[in-house]
Amino acid sequence: SGKTLLVNPGEIWGYLTGLSSIAILDTASQKVEFIELGRFKTFREIIKE
Repeated sequence: SGKTLLVNPGEIWGYLTGLSSIAILDTASQKVEFIELGRFKTFREIIKE
């Protein structure tokens, strides 16, 4: 108790990096699973089209 778990799941759209990812937290075990969803065009790539 008294501990903080900080989880950065990444970005769902991939707006900045082009990599879409999420994180799932099991609240019972405090274990985190990171899931990579795929590569998408970044915002910069979209506006250049």
